[in-house]
Amino acid sequence: MGPLVKARLTLLKASVELHQRTRDDRKQQDAFNDQSTRLATQLTELIDIFDHAERGLLQQQSAAAQASYQRGTRINAFLGVSVFLFLILTVGFLNRELSRREKAERSSAEQKELLQSILDSCSDAVIVADTSGKIILRNPVGMRYNAALLRKK
Repeated sequence: MGPLVKARLTLLKASVELHQRTRDDRKQQDAFNDQSTRLATQLTELIDIFDHAERGLLQQQSAAAQASYQRGTRINAFLGVSVFLFLILTVGFLNRELSRREKAERSSAEQKELLQSILDSCSDAVIVADTSGKIILRNPVGMRYNAALLRKK
């Protein structure tokens, strides 16, 4: 493109110089105009080629950007669904564990009530202590026995 522009400028310069030297230069000026028109046409064709190439590149870049956006959208959707499924599984697991714990606590409470009713119906003193000697379980007869021991001391 540079040589065409230089050729056109040289042609224009020659036309101006010819016009300054000779006022009656109609035939030569027409020849310069024809040459200038050919150069302008070549420049226009080069600009059209450049324009088409630029449009092609822009279309390729737009297609690549669209494909990248779609990949990102699919990845985000996959991640969103994965996180949702993980949360659902976690909630299900926690619910199961909480149900097991509640069932175990209920069973423990029932066992404790059964043991307490057995101890309450027993006519002998029953006192249970842990390894440090702290009393953790006793029946009413055991409480009376323990109170009587404390009064004697």
